[in-house]
Amino acid sequence: MEPLTVKCGGHITLIFSIWKDARLARFQGSRGAGFNVIDGVEVTLEHTSTNQATSPRFLSHGSSLDEAPKGVEDGTLEVDVTAMDGTKIEHSLSLYTDLFEALRDSRLVKREDSFSLSVVLSLPVSQGFGMSAAGLVAVARAFHAHTRVGRDDQYLRIAHRIERLHSGGLGDVLGIAAGGIELRTEAGAPGSGGQAVGFEASQPVLLVWKPEEARHTSNYIDDQQWQQSISAAGEEAVAEKKPLTIEEQLEEAKARADENYQNYLRSVAALDTYKRRGIREKDDLRQYALSGLLESVLPVYDNMALGLMSAEQDSDPKVVVQGIQMVLAQFKSVLEENGIEEIVPAKGAAFDHNHHEAVQSQPSSEVEEGAILQLIRKGFMLNGRLVRPATVIVAGEEGE
Repeated sequence: MEPLTVKCGGHITLIFSIWKDARLARFQGSRGAGFNVIDGVEVTLEHTSTNQATSPRFLSHGSSLDEAPKGVEDGTLEVDVTAMDGTKIEHSLSLYTDLFEALRDSRLVKREDSFSLSVVLSLPVSQGFGMSAAGLVAVARAFHAHTRVGRDDQYLRIAHRIERLHSGGLGDVLGIAAGGIELRTEAGAPGSGGQAVGFEASQPVLLVWKPEEARHTSNYIDDQQWQQSISAAGEEAVAEKKPLTIEEQLEEAKARADENYQNYLRSVAALDTYKRRGIREKDDLRQYALSGLLESVLPVYDNMALGLMSAEQDSDPKVVVQGIQMVLAQFKSVLEENGIEEIVPAKGAAFDHNHHEAVQSQPSSEVEEGAILQLIRKGFMLNGRLVRPATVIVAGEEGE
C-alpha cells in the first residue's frame, strides 16, 4: 500500500474557560473561541508489515520440549518527528505511540500491523499554536484513511483523550474539528459532549512568537491562579452563546417564518404596484408615442394641402409635378429622421428573402435567372427592423 499523507493546520485559542475536572478525559475541555490556520503538521503514514501467527513445534507426543502455540505478535510503530527548523523532536514520540496503542485497543487498527510514521511541523511547539492537537488529528485521520474502519469522530475522540493525558490543549481538537473560525459552546471531545460551530474565513494572519519563551500549555491550565483568571474571561465571553434549546429554536424559527411571510406580502404588494405602473406607462406610451412623428409629418401635410390649392389654380402640369416631388422629398426626409429607410432593390440585384417579396416570375434575357427584374412596391425598415418587404418580379427561365 502506498504511503498516506495527511495535513492538519494549527489551532489558536483566543478566549476560553477551563473545564478539566471531569473524571473521563473525553468530557474535559474548554469553552471559548479560536481560529484555525493552514500551516501546522504534515504526517506520512506507511504500513510496513503484518505479523503472522507461528505454528508450534512438536518433538514428540507429550514431550516437555514441545512448544506451546504462539499468538500473533503486536506490530510496532516507528515515529520520526521533525521540527520546523529541521531538528528532531524526541519528547513528542510518546504522544503518537500512545495514540497508536489507543487505536489498537479500540480495535480501529489491527494489532499485528506495523507502521512507520513521519511527522513534520511547520509551526513551533509550546507557542500556543496547537501543534500537539494538530499532530494527533493528522495521525488519527491518516490511520482512519488506512483502515477505513469506524467514523471520523471516533478517531478524534481518541486524539482528544491522548491530548488530555499529555496535559496538552483543552479544546484544540474540538476547535480543529469545527474548522475555520470556531466557537466552542460545550467542553469535551468531538462526538462525546463537545459542541462547536465554525465557519470559513479566508483571511491572512501574521503569527508572531518568541522562541526563547516557549511554555507548555500545562504551565497555564494547571496553575490555579491562571486557571481562575482565564476561565473568568472565557465564561464572560461565551456565556450568552450557549446552544438554544428545542423550544427556543422553535420560537426563533417561528419568528423568522413570520418575518419572511411579512416580507413576502410586501414583495407581492410591491410587484402589484410595479405591474399597474407598467400598464399605465405602456398605455401612455401607446397614446403619445407617435406625437414626435406626427409633429414631423404635419408640415408635409400642410405642404400637400398648399400644393393641392396651387394645382387647382394653375393648369400647368409641370408645376403640379414639381410640387408633388417637393412634398415627397420632404416626406422622405421625415421618414429618414425617424429611422425609417427605404428598400429599393435595383434591377438585376440578387433576390433577398429577408427584404424582398416575389409576386411574379417572368422569363428574361436581361438579368440572370432568380435576380430582380422589376420593383413593384418599395419596402421599408425601421431602425434596422423590417416593416414591409419590397415587392418585386424576379427573372425566370426563358421559355416558361
